[in-house]
Amino acid sequence: MLLTLSLLPAPALFARLQSCQTLALEPDSPLLTELEPLLETGSISKLRMPPCTESAPKTTTKVSCACPGPANNQPRKMASITTFPAKLLAEQFTLMDAELFQNVVPYQCHSSIRIQQNKEVNAQLPPTVLAVIIHYHHVAHCVTTTCLGDPSMKAEDRARVVEHWIKVAKECLALRNYCSVHTILCALQSHPVRQLKTTWGEVSRKSARKFQRLCTQDKKVNRDVPMKMAICRLPAREKNPQRTQMRQRLQKKGAVPFLGTFIMYLDRLDIAMKDFVDGKNNMLKMTKEIKVLQEMQRLQVAAGQYTLLRDAEFALWFQSMERLSDTKSYNLSCLLQPLC
Repeated sequence: MLLTLSLLPAPALFARLQSCQTLALEPDSPLLTELEPLLETGSISKLRMPPCTESAPKTTTKVSCACPGPANNQPRKMASITTFPAKLLAEQFTLMDAELFQNVVPYQCHSSIRIQQNKEVNAQLPPTVLAVIIHYHHVAHCVTTTCLGDPSMKAEDRARVVEHWIKVAKECLALRNYCSVHTILCALQSHPVRQLKTTWGEVSRKSARKFQRLCTQDKKVNRDVPMKMAICRLPAREKNPQRTQMRQRLQKKGAVPFLGTFIMYLDRLDIAMKDFVDGKNNMLKMTKEIKVLQEMQRLQVAAGQYTLLRDAEFALWFQSMERLSDTKSYNLSCLLQPLC
């Protein structure tokens, strides 16, 4: 089931948070500059950030990944994704995800976004949140496009691509980039890729077991976050000095969560608890919401701890590749593996 992010007015409590100092960076980073044409007002009024799903895509889609096509001086024959080491891909995705997540203003996730189903949205999302969603679709469509390839590819060739993406997801998990882990696994479980039974039959048992473990870990992370993600929680005063040092070392490690998890968590709070109780503000609800936003800020600090280097060759490849739309991916998948 696909989820829609829509715009809602902000409660007074979080309107006051605008004056508070946030840990987000200024939205003028290089990655945001590349996405600037996609963030123009009116360009995208409805976007979806779906969780892992087993459902087949609709034949018509309202949202597709608006990715730039190949530059005029670039050949149409692009390098295979397998030419880039899995560790390098994980590092590059981590840099992109960390940069975009740091730019998100936490209170806007509550004040501007709410997950709804089957509703049209006319209002615009905050640019920094919209940039995260667009990048999510960029990566997901990149995975789907490379796995499907073209009709001339053999099943074993596609299997090698699937195995490569599984390796990338594992490397992302090692870097604690839960955002890319979730995105890659969702793409591999999407209907166009999942229904390629011949391709999956060529995937090694070792990779298949690794894939299942990653899916289990991804579900656990998204079930426990945000309040149970202890990787960046500011601890109370610890009596044991050694344990304090251990916690401090953990806080210095990088981490990037999946933004959609926070949004869904806030949405569940909004549905489960009323804004007012006996004519007064529901302080319990406000407290829970503020704790979630504080957790986001702590994770934004962790996202700034990475010391990775950008790879210009992959950046050009990622920007220039032609991605298949949802409809084209589904049609190509049916051509490669006809439905019974």
